[in-house]
Parts: sequence; structure tokens; C-alpha cells
Amino acid sequence: MPEAPLKSFLKRKPRRKFDPLGSGFDIDQANALGFQRGPQGHLQSRNPLTGQILKGIKHPTFDLALETDRKLGFLPYQDRQTGAIFTFKKNPDPNRFILFKRSHKK
Repeated sequence: MPEAPLKSFLKRKPRRKFDPLGSGFDIDQANALGFQRGPQGHLQSRNPLTGQILKGIKHPTFDLALETDRKLGFLPYQDRQTGAIFTFKKNPDPNRFILFKRSHKK
């Protein structure tokens, strides 16, 4: 992971509060990372520097984002403290993350 972009990203202060358990999208992270909308008007769902999913778990396309990551070899984990969802190819720190399993469909 490149150190300079990560440090630059972490120094930025969000303008809006993102709720990882809600239905929103962390537009501040997307903007800070310089994400551009694709042909269908969508932004990337995952922060490539941290692995964080930028959609709340109630976002209409949250499950699609996780499925796309699974196809790329990433597994979803939930931050024990913040509730935020991350995807990683390798097992992360078990003191911070637990494997994310949706308890029910929306």
C-alpha cells in the first residue's frame, strides 16, 4: 500500500458524517480518492488504500459491491469498533475485525 496517498487521505477531514450501518455512500472518501464516475454513472464501492466499503449496509447496491469483491478474491469483514465493512484478500487483525455475514436479507 503506498504510504503517501494513504497519509494524504487520512489527513482530510470529512464534511458529512457517513454511517456504515445506514443506506448512504461515503462521498467524501470517494472525492478524496479522486474517484470518477463510470459509464453507468456509478463510483467505485471500495477504498483501495484501506479496503473499506464506501456504501452503508442498507445501500441498495451494497450486496452487489460485496459480490463483486468476492469474485475478485476479497472477503468482507466488519470493524468491531465502528461497524464499517472492509474487504481483504488476507485475514485481517482478529482483534479489530470479524468476518461479516448478513444476518438477513433486506
